Amino acid sequence: MAQDRIELERFPEHWNAANIHVARLVFLPMPDSTVRLLNLRAGQVDVIERLAPSDLADARRDRRLRVAEATSIAYQTMSINMATGALRDGRVREALERSIDRNIINQVALEGLFIANNQPEAPGTAYHFADLAAPRRDPAASRALLRAAGHERFAFTLKVTNLPVEAQVAQII
Repeated sequence: MAQDRIELERFPEHWNAANIHVARLVFLPMPDSTVRLLNLRAGQVDVIERLAPSDLADARRDRRLRVAEATSIAYQTMSINMATGALRDGRVREALERSIDRNIINQVALEGLFIANNQPEAPGTAYHFADLAAPRRDPAASRALLRAAGHERFAFTLKVTNLPVEAQVAQII
C-alpha cells in the first residue's frame, strides 16, 4: 500500500558511520494508541510512542515492556477562528478560557498523568514561562465577561480528531 510506511536504511558512507548502529528503521503510522500497544505486545513493532493514558498502568505492569516517560513530549491546543461569530470578541475568548478546568481534563481524560498548562513548553524547560500561569476555572468571571460582551450564552463548533482521548477532552470542555 502506498504511503503506509517510511523506511530508512543505514548509509555506509555517512561521515559518522562507525557510530550508526541501526541498519534499518521502519516507521509505521498507527493513529490509534491501543493498536500501537497491541502491535508492540505481539512483537510486530519494537518501539511505540504516545500510549493512551488509560493504557499506561497496564503497560507498566507488563514485565516485557519498558515505559519511558517525558514531561514535554506533546501538548494539545485549541485553535480559535477569530474571523466570525462571537469568538471575534476577546472577552468571549477570555470567557471560554475561564470556563475550562484543565485539572479536571487531566484527571478525567488523561488519568492525572499530564501537567495542566497553558503553554506548549513543559515546566522546567528552557522556554516555559513560570510567571505565566494558566488561569483557574472561574465560572462567575466567565459569565461576567460574556455579559459584558452582550451574550448570556454562545455556541461554537469544536472539531477534534476521532481519537478517544481527544473526544473525551472535547466533551469535558
